[in-house]
Amino acid sequence: MSNWFSVDKAGLAAVLERRGKAFALFELVQNAWDSGAERVSVTLTPIPGQAYAQLEIDDNGEGFADLSHAHTMFARSTRADDAEKRGRFNLGEKLVLSVCRWAAIETTSGTLEFCNTGNLRRGSDKRESGTRFVAEIKMTRDEYGECCEAMRRLIPPVATTFNGAEIERPDSIARFDTKLPTEIADADGLLRRTTRLGTVEVYEGNGELLELGIPVCETTNGYRVNVLQKVPLNMERDNVTPAFLRTIQAALLNNVHDRLSPEEASMPWAQEAAGDARATPAAVKAVIKARFGERAVVATPNDPMANAAAEAAGFTVIPGGSLSADAWANIRKHNLLLPASQVFPTPKPEALANATRCPMCGR
Repeated sequence: MSNWFSVDKAGLAAVLERRGKAFALFELVQNAWDSGAERVSVTLTPIPGQAYAQLEIDDNGEGFADLSHAHTMFARSTRADDAEKRGRFNLGEKLVLSVCRWAAIETTSGTLEFCNTGNLRRGSDKRESGTRFVAEIKMTRDEYGECCEAMRRLIPPVATTFNGAEIERPDSIARFDTKLPTEIADADGLLRRTTRLGTVEVYEGNGELLELGIPVCETTNGYRVNVLQKVPLNMERDNVTPAFLRTIQAALLNNVHDRLSPEEASMPWAQEAAGDARATPAAVKAVIKARFGERAVVATPNDPMANAAAEAAGFTVIPGGSLSADAWANIRKHNLLLPASQVFPTPKPEALANATRCPMCGR
């Protein structure tokens, strides 16, 4: 092992403080889920009179094969090459430990105690299965409340309790497979971007993107979208690229378009997705229908009489500026709307000269 580096505990703690204490809980919970556990128990209890809380996470998974990974920064993760597990950098426990004054890990390969003196004690006692992490973590009462709220936002893949109550898994409104960018470690342990067919679950609720049940970032699409494979994330694991978000939104529109209200169809995300080359004809048509109704035509700029005739007949005449250039390209590509002049052709001048009735009002 190289001795080139040392890590400042306070500096590492500052990294976690930027994300919030809920992120610490998420890191430990996702490790438990990734371990193949069938049950996970999380208990968080404020310590009276102190800005600390007692944290305990217990699971019945496979445990630590190499206990040194609990305190080694960036050791090669055994889960980095599995797209359906969250592990990447073997960083989670270290971030959590940085804001603890004392902690202990009991697992299948032994025990570790991180003493408040700064010492590390190793023990030979081993569990038959799973891991128990217990610690005194720095936490204000406001942070405790935020953690309690954040834990209820998880979408657990296995039975998971928080402070004795099971975290309910909501019913999804859609579930589909689609090709998405992801990242998987190669033979040298380097994360490589690739595209893979993955499963996506959609839930009602405020806009939020989740990776395998763990919240990542807020979105503006009004749904909770849970991607069941690694999501390409920044180092702080709190954001995705605009390109990934566009891919998700196009897939989302393709699969929930039949639920769109007029308000939802007018939202920027739906408009952007309707202009995506991956949007299906049915999805684009649904956006048009929700916004403009069943009877709609495209305004013909140089034929006001045709536009007026369409309006008189109860059609919605859609001006060019109502949709993006990309959305119009999809409409033309799939022949989803006709121009007003084609549906209500204006009579030729010679026909108007001989007409006995007004072509507009019929009188």
